[in-house]
Amino acid sequence: MSDDLVRYALAAEPPETALPQAEVYRELVRQNLFAVCHNAFPVARDVLGDDGFQGLFSDFLEAGGPTTSLYRDIPGDLVDWALDAAVEMADLLHYEWLELVAARHPANLTEWSGETVGLVAVNPTMQVGVYDRHVHTISADTPAPPRLNHLTAYLVWRRSDDEVCFQRVGLTVARAVALAHDAPRSPDNLAQALQDGEGSDTTELAASLGAVFAELAARDGLRL
Repeated sequence: MSDDLVRYALAAEPPETALPQAEVYRELVRQNLFAVCHNAFPVARDVLGDDGFQGLFSDFLEAGGPTTSLYRDIPGDLVDWALDAAVEMADLLHYEWLELVAARHPANLTEWSGETVGLVAVNPTMQVGVYDRHVHTISADTPAPPRLNHLTAYLVWRRSDDEVCFQRVGLTVARAVALAHDAPRSPDNLAQALQDGEGSDTTELAASLGAVFAELAARDGLRL
């Protein structure tokens, strides 16, 4: 596939070309790419409307389009572009993409053992997003919730019954989950790691983390 043909397929206003069947190729490529992205972001699509979402998609292609040939990963490229370009709905697109990533994660959760008694073992499908507004409230009826003066984190994961779960948490909990994701750690160890350099007592923080961890464990977000 020539670079000229790729540019012709992705350009919002394609230049004249003598390449054979170029227009047929352009329409086929754009329809296939659009279908993948259209299905990946139902909430953003509802908020933006058909024309708005089509415009967003066209801007993505005009900026270079996907970097991957794997159709299932193309929505992730759109999200990366939207974040880099500071698109208004980039946070919502990212939030919806995390749901897809968790749902498709290859981990076999029936083999996720609970042999780490006393340690925090994070569900391997766990994804973390950090935003400056409550993205879970965005809808066609509430398209623009106010920006916050602080950041808030969301955890997204898949249970063994394939249900995808969401939970909004503070940044401290999100950092603790990120630390435990690579290797199981005790709540006390996590509290100490989070407090390193501050010289403060970790007992209260460990207790606070433990309460949230128990809630997440009840929903299979992690195991203790």
